[in-house]
Amino acid sequence: MSNLSAKLAELADELVATGGTLGRADVAGAMRERHPELVMREADSLIDRQIWKEFRNICRGSDDEQYELPGLSFPKVIDVPGPDGPRLMNVLFARWGQLQAARELRRLNVDRADAKLRRFDVALEQVRNLMEENSSMRLCDAMEALGISVETEAA
Repeated sequence: MSNLSAKLAELADELVATGGTLGRADVAGAMRERHPELVMREADSLIDRQIWKEFRNICRGSDDEQYELPGLSFPKVIDVPGPDGPRLMNVLFARWGQLQAARELRRLNVDRADAKLRRFDVALEQVRNLMEENSSMRLCDAMEALGISVETEAA
């Protein structure tokens, strides 16, 4: 974990514990205020990551911006494995092995997202009855009602 990641993890623990909602400006402002030297040292890397993220989003476009061929639908770009992580590629130039690798990356992402959703659904079921009966009840209150001890700064 980089020093930036470590400081962000500490900040996350602190800010999330407040119980409020957080936006980009809240987090960025807190990091700039508390760790200005670190933010300045990491600025180029942060900018590079944001540029890459925006570029990928633009290249991927929406579901409406796909290659639609008779009986086939392909995204315009795919992620293929590279030495430094996934790389973008125009799908029309992909070979069979690259198409299979792109599909595997997508499957892994979907599997991870599906596992998170299943865990969330299981947890929701545990508190559903209590919270549906009392729409103003917070999750931490429902957990305590179920006998689960929860420590929150905002409780």
